[in-house]
Amino acid sequence: MAGRITPRRTAAIGFSIMALAAAANLTLNLATTPGVPWAILPVAAYNVGMALSLPSLTLMVLDLFPRQRGLVSSCQSFTQGITNSLTAAVVAPLAWASPLAMALAMGGFLGTGMVLFAVFRHRHPDSGWRID
Repeated sequence: MAGRITPRRTAAIGFSIMALAAAANLTLNLATTPGVPWAILPVAAYNVGMALSLPSLTLMVLDLFPRQRGLVSSCQSFTQGITNSLTAAVVAPLAWASPLAMALAMGGFLGTGMVLFAVFRHRHPDSGWRID
């Protein structure tokens, strides 16, 4: 997709795939007792969406400070590591109670990410990352 689709559109496609996967996961958990392989497929699809969106999102952050990319990359990695640690320590044990709780946590994190992406787009409309 690189070079053929804008990074902002790639991120939007990734978010769309993640949203479909989270909705499928939530629907599956509400409608049935999840089991293998159906409980795993939405998580795998969600990861495909993340793999599509994360490189573009990283570039968007780096492009905010073109003269300090090393510093920004380091700060982004630090923030991501701290967030992952807090999530593993606080949220994961709470969500581990049931598959439905995990599906709700997935949707909650996706919603947070989508809101933050919308805030970024609103605050930086001239960043060159318009969805074509």
